[in-house]
Amino acid sequence: MCLALFGIVLFQINWLTKAVTLKKEELRKDINFVLNNVVRELENQETEKIGTINLLDTSNIRLSIINTETYIYNLGAKNSLINNVRLIKSNVSSHSNYYSKNLKMNLVDSNLQPLKTGENVDFLNAVVGDIMLQYIQKGGAAITRIDTSASLKKTIESALNKNGITAEFNFGIYDTLAHQWTYVSDQTMSKSPADFSYQVQLFPNDFNPNSEFIKFQFKEENNYVYQSLLIQFLFSFLFVLIIIGIFFTTVKTIYNQKKLSDIKNDFVNNMTHELKTPIATISLAADTIINDAIVCNPEKVKQYIRVIKQENKRMNEHMENILKSALVEKKEFEIQSTRTNIHEFIEDTIPHIRLQVESKGGKISTDFKASKVDVLLDTFHFKNALLNLLENATKYSTSPPIIKIETYTKDDKLILEISDNGIGISREDLSRIFEKFYRVSTGNIHNVKGFGLGLSYVKSIVEAHQGKITVQSELGKGSTFQIKLNYI
Repeated sequence: MCLALFGIVLFQINWLTKAVTLKKEELRKDINFVLNNVVRELENQETEKIGTINLLDTSNIRLSIINTETYIYNLGAKNSLINNVRLIKSNVSSHSNYYSKNLKMNLVDSNLQPLKTGENVDFLNAVVGDIMLQYIQKGGAAITRIDTSASLKKTIESALNKNGITAEFNFGIYDTLAHQWTYVSDQTMSKSPADFSYQVQLFPNDFNPNSEFIKFQFKEENNYVYQSLLIQFLFSFLFVLIIIGIFFTTVKTIYNQKKLSDIKNDFVNNMTHELKTPIATISLAADTIINDAIVCNPEKVKQYIRVIKQENKRMNEHMENILKSALVEKKEFEIQSTRTNIHEFIEDTIPHIRLQVESKGGKISTDFKASKVDVLLDTFHFKNALLNLLENATKYSTSPPIIKIETYTKDDKLILEISDNGIGISREDLSRIFEKFYRVSTGNIHNVKGFGLGLSYVKSIVEAHQGKITVQSELGKGSTFQIKLNYI
């Protein structure tokens, strides 16, 4: 069972570890996808910034033919860099395809006559591409071609949000040739390029390769990953706790069943011993009586009859105790409480035990200090409970028993304490002495008889009176039982 529990815990840990790894890999793919989209967006924004010429608006473009090789175009664009551009036919480049595809144009000659379709139009589309290349070449470094203050961060945030990523981040633009930052989003962030897990090249479609990269990092990447898996972590942790709880509950149940079995076995052994002794005595006395030598002696017959009666009474008491305990456990007895003076009640109870105490050379004393004396008691049951405590104080003593009964008032409750100088109770046994059938080790040796029902009965009776019983004890120094009762 322990091995199975250990295996389940290891499986959950392994599953969570893999979940974190997969989440990090998924996050890495999403970030790379987002950054590539941002770069494409920047290129599209730059194209739109140059200006899109309406296909139907032929007034935008002017073509001046200098000669068969040289052309001057005025595109009417928003950016003056590409107005009145002089181009040489032989300089038209195939690298212009990307930019020409992003422009919608209908070029016309200087007389505003539409150009014929075919080679001339294809050629002029290529010319437009070269115009864009000239703009890029004139534009300089990538940092000068984008708005890094607000729009770039907004573009990145928007792309992240579309992919469900809301974590805080830092980014910057790093020139790999100059080995320096040309822009940082936060001056307090790390300036070491190695600390940035993600990067993407700016304007990768430029005619000349760009050496500037967007570098990106989360402020708390691990925390973001763990928070995104919080529900899985919680359910997994709850599942493991439930399994552990079931495991320990099962073990505890098995352990308690084992203890209960041992206690019941001890009870059966004790009961067998307790009943066997009087039965054997009665049998012996009966055999003796029918002996011819005894039958003729009335005194001897009476003596053996008294023995039979005493042993019969003893067995009767054992049966009564067992039945009484069963009734208490099933709550099938009724408490018939009456107004009782606790001091008078104690004085009436002591004579029932005084002879046993004095026969062992002991004494019993009282110290009544309670300011109020009236309580509600079922005198029959409570007297049995009190006598049980006094009998234990007498029986479990290796020296003449010294028993003290004390009363006092505390927190508007009556406190009744029974103290003795007996053998005491070990700390291990203290928490269990009120359990049914439980007896401390000395009781199982049979130097003191009993079934382990007395203190269980006492506790039930006290609680039936809405009271509470506790015990303090130390081996070799005696015990003190304290009962708290409510005043009327």
